[in-house]
Amino acid sequence: MAALRALTGFDTECFGSPLNVHKDTVRYYTEFAADGVFGAYHDAFKSAWSGSMELNPEYTPEALLRAVRQAVSCAKAATAPFLAVAVLPAWDDSPTEGREGVAAQVRLQPRLIVDEPDVDAE
Repeated sequence: MAALRALTGFDTECFGSPLNVHKDTVRYYTEFAADGVFGAYHDAFKSAWSGSMELNPEYTPEALLRAVRQAVSCAKAATAPFLAVAVLPAWDDSPTEGREGVAAQVRLQPRLIVDEPDVDAE
């Protein structure tokens, strides 16, 4: 993610946590309103996304699909450049789950696929 952050300059994280938010993140959204004491914003879905951001939703089919649909909707409505980098799991047990299933349901194509041993979250 560090390389993507350097390349894109994204400074917003949707679906984050005060326990693992990146030090250079300016704005992050969490599931819990109580995280506001740590500087988090609550409920990314109630905000109009803009600029450049990282998406790492909960790994449930519903949450993944909702996040990708929100990103597509915001991209279509954007009047300025918009970039959402989504972290999606690679599940092999269901055609409607994971990166391919979610992408297919909203007509997206995955552009970068990283095998788990190659992942460095920093």
